[in-house]
Amino acid sequence: EEVKSHNSKFVIVTLTNGVQVKPENKADLNYPERRIGKLGESINVPVITLAPKFLTYAKTNNTYLHGFDDSGEGHWNVEGNRLAGELIAKEMCNILY
Repeated sequence: EEVKSHNSKFVIVTLTNGVQVKPENKADLNYPERRIGKLGESINVPVITLAPKFLTYAKTNNTYLHGFDDSGEGHWNVEGNRLAGELIAKEMCNILY
């Protein structure tokens, strides 16, 4: 109701952690994102999930998106922040326009 009262749109964005998006990762660690995505569908709220796209990018480019020392752990590094900004902006434009 708060969002509607401001004539706005509520959107959920799931972020990533390093282990989810390491280029050498072979395990599917996106169960939480799938659950949140299904919840969003059930209540008609858009959900932007970054982990699958981050993982694809990391594998394609053989690069880490977390950690400033190429560790793959910790906060997003410069490339991770850039990619997140691009992905979120693109998805928000699709949702809003």
